[in-house]
Amino acid sequence: MLRRIDVHPLCYLVALLSILTGYFTSFLIYTVLLLVHELGHFLTAHLIGWKIDEIKFYPYGGLSVFQEAINRPLKEELWILMMGPLSQIIFFLLICRLPFSSFVLDQITTYHYSILLFNLLPIYPLDGGKLLQIFFSYHMAYRKSIYWTIKSSFVVLIVLFFMVLPMGRSFHLFCLFLLLLSKLLEERKQRNFYYEKFLLERYLHRYTFSKLKVIKDPKEMRRDFRHLIKKGDHYYLERDFLKKKYKNLHIVP
Repeated sequence: MLRRIDVHPLCYLVALLSILTGYFTSFLIYTVLLLVHELGHFLTAHLIGWKIDEIKFYPYGGLSVFQEAINRPLKEELWILMMGPLSQIIFFLLICRLPFSSFVLDQITTYHYSILLFNLLPIYPLDGGKLLQIFFSYHMAYRKSIYWTIKSSFVVLIVLFFMVLPMGRSFHLFCLFLLLLSKLLEERKQRNFYYEKFLLERYLHRYTFSKLKVIKDPKEMRRDFRHLIKKGDHYYLERDFLKKKYKNLHIVP
């Protein structure tokens, strides 16, 4: 079950400023839409059986953190990701039928599309960035999928920054840029950790993937596949490689 909800300190500052400047209604609409979005991720993950560690809220959106294996099926992760935006869209269509004033409906519409489009940007850890990694994982090795997700995210973030910059200075957009940049830098530092976790899970658990792939290098291992490693004229089971790699690890798989 959910361990905790973590709210970034900047969120409290934004809430205070919204009260002081008379924009609390806008802040409330924005917050409700974010909660619905994250609730879609949370409920889908719970129904599938994923372990949810915490939900983090930032000024630009939310982030669900899972205590789950990297080697869970890609289709499960895809469903969890898609249900955030889909839940928000369904909620938006329902709430637009309620007798709100045109001013409130305009605000709901503006924030709905802003949150939706922003979260679908191909920048990790936004939903669009995670969808990008799933796409890469379907077509290449897991290690490469991490590399190309982070690299692509940096490119998109920098391009968007220079596209928005000529439109005028915006402290809000600049803060969003810095927050996303800091998250990307964190993920870049963690990429080797993710790869080692990916391998260690396969050593500790006997996954039964239906698809088989012959590879020449363990770095070519992919999600949703079991592997045969070819060295010269010989073929080695993936498990033999993992046993050799972790032979000094004092854990019995």
